[in-house]
Amino acid sequence: RADIQLRCFEYRESRSGKWAKTFLEGFSGVLITDGYSGYNKVQEAERAGCWAHMRRKWLEATPEGADAKTCKATEGYAFYNRLFELEHQFEKLPEEKSLIQRRERSAPVLEAYRKWLNTISRPTGKLKDAVTYAQNQKAHLCAFLEHSEIEISNNQVENAIRPFVVGRKGWLFADTPQGAEASAIIYSLMKTAKANSLRLDDYLLHLLSILPDVAARTPCHAARVLCHASKSSEYAKSRPFYATSGFLIYTLFTPFPASDRRSSPPLHRRGRTVPCSPSL
Repeated sequence: RADIQLRCFEYRESRSGKWAKTFLEGFSGVLITDGYSGYNKVQEAERAGCWAHMRRKWLEATPEGADAKTCKATEGYAFYNRLFELEHQFEKLPEEKSLIQRRERSAPVLEAYRKWLNTISRPTGKLKDAVTYAQNQKAHLCAFLEHSEIEISNNQVENAIRPFVVGRKGWLFADTPQGAEASAIIYSLMKTAKANSLRLDDYLLHLLSILPDVAARTPCHAARVLCHASKSSEYAKSRPFYATSGFLIYTLFTPFPASDRRSSPPLHRRGRTVPCSPSL
């Protein structure tokens, strides 16, 4: 939903929640994640749940060939579909109107969903897993009713890490922690460029042309060139983060306002020459 977006990959040696806490220190906005308990350590942020992960739980609990008349999980899946149908209708609305529509039209769907959950008694197997996940994530999954600036899933972050995950199956190891850190930096640069519809060759040429000089003069500004805003930026502390955890990476999305841009030579976006900040 933002004009400028950031993709950032960071290597850590484990999925421990302490790394999420360290990485997001000082962040006080909305953190959109799956149900991974490690994010509970990020106590200053307000949590929002991901309906795509909830959908996956209902899908895993659905036997092949089942329908809503014979399978509870299929009913849960139908609630998910209804919410996303509504979101598709709201996506082009201004944030204020989108929030009003969510409260008027999505909230009743959520209320019906909660009542339906209470009708499931003594679930077993995968259905029990789905019901437990739904109950534990109840508050987080409703957060989108209070925040018009967030989406109801973190699908975009899952899509961003997919090339890395697929590649990791091929190369298996990063060999050294330094190699993993280098991979994280490269993926951060490339995915940020793609997220902003920039031509990768132009973007890398731009960065490699200006960074040596900038880093020699003002190292702190070199970080801004790459990240567009410092970690201490008040704006960055309040905008939503879409995050996921993995063995090699944490991924986040932070949009930044047009007022925080700096002028620089133009880059090419989808065949057009456009003014661009040093961070792009």
